[in-house]
Amino acid sequence: MSDINQFTFTGRLTKDAEVRTLESGKTLLVANVAINTGYGNNKKTTYIKMQQWGASGANIASYLTKGNLIGASGQLSLNKWVGKDGVERQDLVVDVFSVQLLGPKPATVTAPSSTEDNSEPEDVTF
Repeated sequence: MSDINQFTFTGRLTKDAEVRTLESGKTLLVANVAINTGYGNNKKTTYIKMQQWGASGANIASYLTKGNLIGASGQLSLNKWVGKDGVERQDLVVDVFSVQLLGPKPATVTAPSSTEDNSEPEDVTF
C-alpha cells in the first residue's frame, strides 16, 4: 500500500502565473504562493511553488495574478538542485490537481478626504 500525499493550502500569489510549453510539447503552469501562518511575533510566511500540467493549467493562468487569494490541493514534494554558483538549493513544490480562486487582491484603503462632510443629519427619525 502506498502512502497518502495530499497537501491542501490557501495563500496569495507572489507574482502572475506563467505558462510554459516544454520541448516535449507538454504545457506547464507555474506559480509562486505565500502561505501566512500565526500572528503577532509568531507570524511567518512559507513560500511554495505550485505547478499544474496540461490544458487545465493553461486555461486558468489568466486568473492567477499577483495578490489573488487561492486555495489548492495537490501532491507535495521537495525539489533539490545545484545552482550555477555550485550551491545546493531546494524548494517546496506542489503538483496541483485542484485550484480555486478565493478572492481578489487586497484593496488599498484610502482615508476620506477632509473636504467630505461625514457628519450625520440631525433630523433622522427611526
